[in-house]
Amino acid sequence: MDENAVECPRHGGRFDLFSGRVLSLPPVVPVRAYAARRVGDDVQVELDG
Repeated sequence: MDENAVECPRHGGRFDLFSGRVLSLPPVVPVRAYAARRVGDDVQVELDG
């Protein structure tokens, strides 16, 4: 994970953290993005509902 992207360890596809859009192949479908923040060594994710 860098400031604006996350990489899937299985297939190496990269996604934009803010929009979920595909940044590098093999994925072609965007993923859903969630509000998140880093607190120390933890990542807190805000889920709907």
